[in-house]
Amino acid sequence: MSESLEGLNLSGDEIKRISDAMKDEKFRKLFVEYAEELSDPENRRLYEEELSRLENERGMDITFVNPTPGYVLKTSLNGEQKAFINICQSDKIDKPSGKREKESGKNGLMWYLPHSFAPPREDLDKNGQKCQVYDVVFHPDTYRMAESNQRFKKLVEDTALDGIEKQFAAKLDRKNLKRPNMKFKGTPTATVIRTKSQNGTPNTENEFLKKLPNPYEDKVAPKKVSENKIVEEKNKRNSESSETKVSGPTVPKYSIIHRSELDLQEYTNNQANKKSTRPKELVVTIQLPLLKSAASADLDIFEKRLVLESKQPAAYKLDIMLPYPVNDEEGSAKFDKTKHSLIVTLPVIPVPDKLDEELTTSNIESEGTDMLKDSVVENKPLIEKLVSIIPSNSIIYQKPDFSFTQDTETVNFVINVKNISRDSLTTDFPTPYSIHLKFLSLGSGGFPMNYSLYIEFDEDCQIAEDHCSVDVSTTALVLLILKSKESRREWNGFKAGVDVNSLEVR
Repeated sequence: MSESLEGLNLSGDEIKRISDAMKDEKFRKLFVEYAEELSDPENRRLYEEELSRLENERGMDITFVNPTPGYVLKTSLNGEQKAFINICQSDKIDKPSGKREKESGKNGLMWYLPHSFAPPREDLDKNGQKCQVYDVVFHPDTYRMAESNQRFKKLVEDTALDGIEKQFAAKLDRKNLKRPNMKFKGTPTATVIRTKSQNGTPNTENEFLKKLPNPYEDKVAPKKVSENKIVEEKNKRNSESSETKVSGPTVPKYSIIHRSELDLQEYTNNQANKKSTRPKELVVTIQLPLLKSAASADLDIFEKRLVLESKQPAAYKLDIMLPYPVNDEEGSAKFDKTKHSLIVTLPVIPVPDKLDEELTTSNIESEGTDMLKDSVVENKPLIEKLVSIIPSNSIIYQKPDFSFTQDTETVNFVINVKNISRDSLTTDFPTPYSIHLKFLSLGSGGFPMNYSLYIEFDEDCQIAEDHCSVDVSTTALVLLILKSKESRREWNGFKAGVDVNSLEVR
């Protein structure tokens, strides 16, 4: 008994009381009678009549929408858990309508698809895991047209998905949309549409009605869904342009945790006990809500990169750079079936002993963050010493965080990296439409970080190399690029990466 109540979030005392009550034959008999009374259509009709009369006295008209099951869409919600969307029908919803319109010189058919949403509810999938369920109700004519026309069916489904994301601030995975062989997830439940009454005025003398909370301000039709009502709205969609282009696999959610051993000696003032800020392990957790196991996923680990890809039963692809070099031969991975997540543990390659020795003897005090900043600004030998320790052919670069603005004449990049060494900064123009920056920075732990940023514009976006400037401060680097005279206009964008082989569109 207690196992079947796990999903109800009950306390141990509540579970015990329910279990004891179900052992009583008299209680079981009363419970069955209560359940039959709730499911009796006549009792439901009386309840709806009484509720309609009560709402009418408050100046509101209500319409009960009893959804007729249709079919189900299955996907994931916010990249974390499963979600089911029930596509239903009811004659209480307005009929669809369409009209011919001309846009961009082409004739098209503009459709109006009235529909309603029920508030999302929590349910369990067949494995007993929690999931979210949404009901979207259309008129039967809309449903019949969707059954006979695949393009119209796509329009109906896009309308449902767009509405759910807008009304409930949800993010649905459209790239892994499935259609399981089921007509409805859960039990169909009637919901209501409340509108301001056109006949009569509210009864303001009834003291009981005054105490009841008004569901809407100024007694107007609701614009948002709450716990006990749904909203009917007309969604304007163009049948020729509504097909959402969904291509490529979904990028799953992930997190990276830096894990290290804690030693109390690290918190003393003895410099001999100071260790590098580099962690011992990286723990990468990847959310895969539509996978049942890791058997269908391919995982590749490189020294500075992690790649995961699956095609069935859901298409996922994750390709990320790791913040530290790892030992790709000694890592481990396990799949958590309860959370539908893959946990990858990767040992980090330690800092070279020579660099550890140099950093330990550099007399950097525990409160020496300001000292490090001064050494960067004043070009003291500390940076030069650290640069000379690391062979140039073994440097591992990472891409810095940056922001980007432009006008018709200039492009401005702000690179958000602190304590940049001016002496380490190099600027190169590989092509007339690209620029490559390299520099070194000292973190607060005294560990040098090497950065590289390769920026490439379109070929017709030429750079005036002689008029570009770089300004370095203690908190950031500002790169000002002057556009050549023949290229002075708004540029469409650019590609950026660590080098020319790792460029990504921005």
